[in-house]
Amino acid sequence: MSIQSRVWVLACVTGLTFHVGTLLAQVDDSPLEGRFLRNAARQESQGDLLGAESILMELMEARPTSTGGLFALERVLRAQSRIRDILPVVERYEEIDPEAAAPRILALRIYSELGARDELEAAADAWLNLSGSTPEAYREVSRALLNLVGPERALDALKRGRREMGEPSLFALEMGDLFRDMGLIEEAVLEWTEVIGKDGAQASAVLRRVGELEDDDKGLVKPMLDELGRQPTTAARLRAGTRIATEAGLVEDALRLGRAVLDDLSGQVRRGFLTALAKQAEDEDGAELALWAYEELREQAADQAETRALDHRISVTALV
Repeated sequence: MSIQSRVWVLACVTGLTFHVGTLLAQVDDSPLEGRFLRNAARQESQGDLLGAESILMELMEARPTSTGGLFALERVLRAQSRIRDILPVVERYEEIDPEAAAPRILALRIYSELGARDELEAAADAWLNLSGSTPEAYREVSRALLNLVGPERALDALKRGRREMGEPSLFALEMGDLFRDMGLIEEAVLEWTEVIGKDGAQASAVLRRVGELEDDDKGLVKPMLDELGRQPTTAARLRAGTRIATEAGLVEDALRLGRAVLDDLSGQVRRGFLTALAKQAEDEDGAELALWAYEELREQAADQAETRALDHRISVTALV
């Protein structure tokens, strides 16, 4: 065999050995990983951070895609105020498994903590360019950008995700929150409206956000209420709108939506809705709305005892 042939064979064998080694490093060996993690935890609990670090570095050499090892090493390095030292380990993980979210999220978090804006934006772009079809990536990037750069850039990341994934209501809750933080309440309300589906899902999350608005801003939710009441609609959306209107102190809207939804409710569902609405209205100083709810309940009282109890509630509420 000629020298050139021997060199070529040696190169092939070397390359194959490296490739096999890389593959073996990714093989799931849970018992081995568990043993490393337990030994490292023991050293850490005894205050031997360097010993724990050494064990975890050995684990990451053997299994560079060990998520448990990665985050354990992060904790140990953080305790030593050396969090930046985790980045080479993160980069190797990313090289072997570019689609994995764990190292990407950790890198974003660290760059954000270190105030490394350029590195953060580069890492964010790299992840989004690679995993543009994953909502998680856009959410994590947005959070990291919000912490370091501000709501405008965080909003840009979510807008990009919505555009590239072709879902017009995607990230509506998060985008609404960012608009609110920027003082754009009307835009926030429009986004939050998109969150409430036909089944009323996420209504509680929107209700909580409306309750957190300044009193002067609560009137800005009227477009949301109009949309929830617009036909074709559902009983769930009308119920959500009634609760939100009550929270915002918009009694006329609450009455309008409440009357509309009663046409679709009966029995215990109707009773439960009116009882909860009356209590919420009383808590929000909405005597007129509470009075209406109690009167509707009285019309279908089960017996004389319930009628007398509701008559009492109506009398008390009317005096408020």
